[in-house]
Amino acid sequence: MECCPEKANQLIRRLDEEIEKADQCNKKRIQRHQRYLPAEGMGSIRSYAPEGLPIDFYSADGFNNFTAGQKRVLADSSSIAFLPDASKSLLGKQHPNERLSDKQFTQNYWDEAILPHNVSHNIAHDEDLDDSVNEGSDDLDQGNENESMTDNQQGEFSHIFDKDTEMVDSEYISKDNMIENSNNFFITVPNEWAS
Repeated sequence: MECCPEKANQLIRRLDEEIEKADQCNKKRIQRHQRYLPAEGMGSIRSYAPEGLPIDFYSADGFNNFTAGQKRVLADSSSIAFLPDASKSLLGKQHPNERLSDKQFTQNYWDEAILPHNVSHNIAHDEDLDDSVNEGSDDLDQGNENESMTDNQQGEFSHIFDKDTEMVDSEYISKDNMIENSNNFFITVPNEWAS
């Protein structure tokens, strides 16, 4: 499954380079395993996409192949994580937008980051929510006519709430009777350690 975009790979490579530079500056002996990119890209061993990550973490092709429900569940389609040019991340000079909050960062780069991703599921979902909110406000405007449950509806469900407690025989409450009547409720296994 193709999930992680090139931006994420670039960011990870930049992070590896910065860690290596820091180790050399501190004159540490590098004990990490050197990671080399394979000549041909390999598919992920994961058969499912990770959940809750910002929308630009998912490659556009992989994200657009998801169903609308999967898009809603898997991706956080209200935020983004990467700069449009990920190679500008982690430079010696601080990027001007590095101090922005997540919300401000998303507002600045949303249009550019979202272009390759199909977010029509989000628009349709928002319209459905708006319609249900508007319908709910109409119901509230009618006043006491639409209370939480009408008398007829309460009558329909009264048999659920007015169950007699006689259905539970008192003989099953005691521990001894529970064991005697275990054929109805429990599977008893003799315990040699307890005796």
